[in-house]
Amino acid sequence: MRGKFIVIEGLDGSGKSSIAKDLTKLISEKTGAACLYEREPYDEDPAGKVIRASLAKEISVEPETMAFLNVASRIEHIHHLKPILDGGTSVVCDRYYLSNMAYNQTDALSMEAIYDLNRVCLNMLKPDLVLFLNVSIEESRKRRAKDASRAQAELYETDAIQLQVRNRFGQILAFLQDKETIVTIDASKDYASVLETVWATVQNIL
Repeated sequence: MRGKFIVIEGLDGSGKSSIAKDLTKLISEKTGAACLYEREPYDEDPAGKVIRASLAKEISVEPETMAFLNVASRIEHIHHLKPILDGGTSVVCDRYYLSNMAYNQTDALSMEAIYDLNRVCLNMLKPDLVLFLNVSIEESRKRRAKDASRAQAELYETDAIQLQVRNRFGQILAFLQDKETIVTIDASKDYASVLETVWATVQNIL
């Protein structure tokens, strides 16, 4: 049986990386089936390495170029993921193409245009479930400030950009409501409660 492909989306500081990792463990422990944690941008390919360097502010890349690089890196990632999923292992992925649509819009590149760029990715690998972890800008800021693993703020980690991204996510969720299975999770609650809600939701597709 093919493994399930579950995507976790949200603002920086929404808790998605921690939730994705703990959900991966829960799936393995509760079902006895293999589950793998992955993240995007995928940094095992040249495009992904450029994206990571740009996010770390080590190099400068034009916003439109970032959008295309994300799609290119995602294609490489999908080629890595498909044999894993086809072999029966489930995958929990920290970000997928929704983040591409939320973070890489410009005056020249609309939400719809980025969605069209990702059609090749969706034809190759469509999520079984997308979970959007919803938090306020204030909560996002607090959590980022407390996260000792963040040596420095990445490229998009400012309140102004995060507010813009949060508004875009709202538009994206409405745009995709008939195209994807998306569940919004109130991630402002304590961590244990959020993880419990996420697990209860994911059980429906396992």
